[in-house]
Amino acid sequence: MKSAGTIILGIWCAVTSFVSPVWLTITFLDITGLIYQYDGFVDEGTAGIMGVIELVLWIVIVLLPDIWFVKRMKPQGWRRVLYALGGMAALALLCVALCGWDMAGFVAG
Repeated sequence: MKSAGTIILGIWCAVTSFVSPVWLTITFLDITGLIYQYDGFVDEGTAGIMGVIELVLWIVIVLLPDIWFVKRMKPQGWRRVLYALGGMAALALLCVALCGWDMAGFVAG
């Protein structure tokens, strides 16, 4: 049963790692008020409150299970921890690539 829980937790972490770049981008746009450049239907006060709620939900739904998963991988060896972290990073980068975000253009301004 313990291994089934680890597999389910690993799948959950994979899905949330893939969705996290979009979730955090929308959260950042809501908190900073830049959401108006993309969506004119939300007023300033509501966007800030929504951004804080989205950030809290991301911490509870994504960050805490990811930390729990990595802690469950630690007794199995550091190689498994590195594989788990590398997989999470690869899925986040895949999401960025599929969204077509130009990170070089974003940094350059």
